Amino acid sequence: MLAFTRFIGIVIICFFNFQAWAQHVYRNYLNEEGSSNATIYHVLPDSKGFIWFGTEYGVIRFDGKNYLKLTVSDGLSDNEVLKIQEDSKGRIWFLTFNGRLSYYYNGKIFNEDNNPVLKKAGALATLNSFYEDQSGNLWFSGYYNQILKISPTNQVQKFDLGNQKRIPEIGKGTFFYEDKSGELLIVSAKNFYTFRSNYEIKPRFFKFKIQGLKTYYSNKPNYLLFLSKAGLVEMQDTVQRLLIPANQLPTLTQLNTIFVDKNQSLWLNSLGDGVYQIKNFRTNPEPYQHFLSGKIITWIDQDKENNLWFTSAEEGVYMLPGNHLEFSSFSYTQKEGLTSNNIFSITKDRKNHIWLGLGNGLINQITPTGIKKYNINFRKAPYNRVLDLFVDNKNVIWGATDMGAAKLVPRKKGKYRVHNMLYHNDARPYAVKSIAQAPSGKMTFVHAAGIEAFRKTIDPKNPYWVAPIAGVTRNRTYTHFYDHAGTLWFANLNGLQKYINPGTIINYGINHSLLSRRITDISEMPDGSLVLATYGYGLIVFNKDRITHHITKKNGLAEDICKKIFVRGSTVWVATTTGLSKIVFKNGAIAETRNYYSTDGLLSNGINDIYADAQGVYIATSKGLSILKDRNQQMLTTPPPVYITQVIAGKKDVTGITGSKLNHRQNRFIFNFIAITYQDPENVNYEYRLHGVNSSWITTANNTVEFSSLAPGKYVFEVKAKKRNSHWSKPIRFSFTVAPPFWQTWWFIAVAIVGVLGTVFLISWYFLQQKLKAKIRQLETEHKIQLERERIARDLHDNVGSHLTYIVNRLDDSPHFAQAPEQLNQMEQLRDFTRQTITQLRETIWAIRKENVAVGELNAKLQKLLWQMVPPNGPLTYQFKSSANETILLTSVQTLNIFRIAQEALTNILKHSRATFVTVYVSTVADKYLQLLLQDNGIGFEPSGVNLADHYGLTNMHERAAELKTTLEVKSEKGKGTQVILLVNLTDAAPPAAAPLTIQSTPVHTHTL
Repeated sequence: MLAFTRFIGIVIICFFNFQAWAQHVYRNYLNEEGSSNATIYHVLPDSKGFIWFGTEYGVIRFDGKNYLKLTVSDGLSDNEVLKIQEDSKGRIWFLTFNGRLSYYYNGKIFNEDNNPVLKKAGALATLNSFYEDQSGNLWFSGYYNQILKISPTNQVQKFDLGNQKRIPEIGKGTFFYEDKSGELLIVSAKNFYTFRSNYEIKPRFFKFKIQGLKTYYSNKPNYLLFLSKAGLVEMQDTVQRLLIPANQLPTLTQLNTIFVDKNQSLWLNSLGDGVYQIKNFRTNPEPYQHFLSGKIITWIDQDKENNLWFTSAEEGVYMLPGNHLEFSSFSYTQKEGLTSNNIFSITKDRKNHIWLGLGNGLINQITPTGIKKYNINFRKAPYNRVLDLFVDNKNVIWGATDMGAAKLVPRKKGKYRVHNMLYHNDARPYAVKSIAQAPSGKMTFVHAAGIEAFRKTIDPKNPYWVAPIAGVTRNRTYTHFYDHAGTLWFANLNGLQKYINPGTIINYGINHSLLSRRITDISEMPDGSLVLATYGYGLIVFNKDRITHHITKKNGLAEDICKKIFVRGSTVWVATTTGLSKIVFKNGAIAETRNYYSTDGLLSNGINDIYADAQGVYIATSKGLSILKDRNQQMLTTPPPVYITQVIAGKKDVTGITGSKLNHRQNRFIFNFIAITYQDPENVNYEYRLHGVNSSWITTANNTVEFSSLAPGKYVFEVKAKKRNSHWSKPIRFSFTVAPPFWQTWWFIAVAIVGVLGTVFLISWYFLQQKLKAKIRQLETEHKIQLERERIARDLHDNVGSHLTYIVNRLDDSPHFAQAPEQLNQMEQLRDFTRQTITQLRETIWAIRKENVAVGELNAKLQKLLWQMVPPNGPLTYQFKSSANETILLTSVQTLNIFRIAQEALTNILKHSRATFVTVYVSTVADKYLQLLLQDNGIGFEPSGVNLADHYGLTNMHERAAELKTTLEVKSEKGKGTQVILLVNLTDAAPPAAAPLTIQSTPVHTHTL
């Protein structure tokens, strides 16, 4: 499949008041791949807006910018395609010379090799007719009266009426017509025949018979236009009537096909003499007009934009833009009699005649009777443009050229006498830019070196018919102008100048940099504002010594290089290098800006000069004279249809597969789209957006957009278009989904979550099992330890305890055997010591037997210890106090060490302190620390002077504190008693600093030794 975009040329011909020579605007489309020299048999504007051309070298589809060429290598059944038709399903059928069918549908060509219906259809003689009846049956006919029927259910039937001689005009071909009842008629070159599927054929006799099989037109059932010997006949159902007699038509032998456009104009094309147009052919036929003279026109059709397409033999395709009626644009070129197409200046005289300044010093005058030609190239210079034409108050035509100036003075019978105004003899010529007339009637002109005036009489001392203007210095000057008050304005290298008097010339370029630029033309609006055309800086409006408007390409002007301007009322026409601009002012503001181009019917976008009046706008171009019948308001046209022509995802073509689901690697998208318009395809704007990325519309003139690295998700691409003179079209959409990689899919995530949770569960279960096993082992070990404790305790009780008890019992009996007092005393001491040993043994057994001991139980033991150690009725009294949480559990090691430290401290108090009062205080801090305080009021001592090696009791206390992983603090001062503080950490946290304690003086228990 070959796509190509070659636009060769545009041929434009126009119309004016003098309709004898006027031509409509046509564009000629050719291509270098063979169509320019090929016969274009047929044209079909399809339901989507594409234009199809049937040629002898294949089929071409055109969208306004791009050509798509299809041949047998793309699937056509034959390269020579005589007709193209579209059925109600949107299938484009190709009727070929070899009689084999094929059709195009959804981007693919179907033929007998890939479609069983077409294979069954086989081949007929050369196909020449197609019809779809009211039941949806497709009918094809070929030469030699062969007929093919394809039903809506794809049933195929063939009828060879030629071999059976049912229709006598063998070899002439037929076409189909359906009457109101649904009966199908076969129309031959001589008659009408009813046709039924059982081969029953009967002639139907009507007043008028068709003259040539190609000269008919039918755009709906029960309706037919055809040419007969009597003239143009209209047939509705079975009723015929003559519309136009033959004597009002072109010669019938020249005519080939007929067509009716949407404006109800009849077009008749001929094989060798162009086309003929008859307006109002049904009601009040106008005399026919002849266009494209000498062309072999093979077919005519009209698209949705009302453009008319004319196919030809060997000269491509001609198109008449549908807006030619809107703009009423016509033209004059050399074909209509002009000396040259390159027009540099234009004006109109007081008799409404058009004057054109051409090259080589030539001037053409267009009058109702013809074109008159004048030559002011007095020196016969090869380069001598007529740059300006001016009509003075006496209807004298003044011409400014590269080699001087001339005037054409009217004479009798419409003739003019030419005068050379700048030199005589062999004087050097002036290059004159512009000519103007002062209110006094004086004629002035601008040349390369300044401004001068024309003299009425020649001075023998001066070979020129000129006189200088006082006060104006010689300088390169571009243009000049007299305003309504008669003030002279001119533009030179220094910018805009205002001439007041010979001694006063104001240079506005000094204070306004924009006014110092090159100014090519000056004019005036009704409010006194000057309009200035610049060479590259757009249009300037200047009023009361200030710039009120600056109009450039950025705010609506066709181009910034402005050549000439023409002011008519509040409308300013601007000639630019790329088009014609129209600017309408209202109340000092810009009310409308509009540009005209070759696509609107102008012969060229390069505009040299303009003239405007009530009859139209006259535009001098490098390709001839365009005449524009401008409307006051721009007519809006139908928005162009938009199609997405290609979608590429990654490297895959997914065109037409909306809703596609693509993998994450196909996340780079290219969208190609086209808005179908043939009037102005270069001035189409698009807006697009991609839902899922950005919901805002983005404007572009390109018809390709690309999106890269799209994240997984759902997307909808939308695009719409507008022509220069239309609203936006409805968006067309393409939805697609970029699938996430498998590791981002819900099922993978779910499986992963389950896997992770399962793994976590298994790991947790494993560690829990290990922990449980460790706990079991710990419990088993603790149980064994507990059993061992109980065994040791039993052994201590049963063995050591019983032995100690035996010793005590024996000592109790010893007084009966002792004689000396010293022996009795020693035995008493031994007995007391043994009893104490039994007591301590029982305390050790108590601690060993229990794994944990509550603080409350420890408190009870400490109170019992005090009761046992402090003699009643002695000099020492004691107080026990507890603020501890008695439910806190201590290990047996902690309990025994705390108890022994308290016991040792009490022993030291009793032995050494000479105290009369002792306090034991147990407290807890936030259930994390247990504090034991013992305080007496004894004689105290100096801790720094104590050697622990000599005091085993203090040494034991510190060692037990170290076993508890804490410290024992002993505070003492001579004469002020002693404090023993033990802070036990019940957790692994660092212990807080010991807070000072306030001990209640009221004793809990008081005993007097």
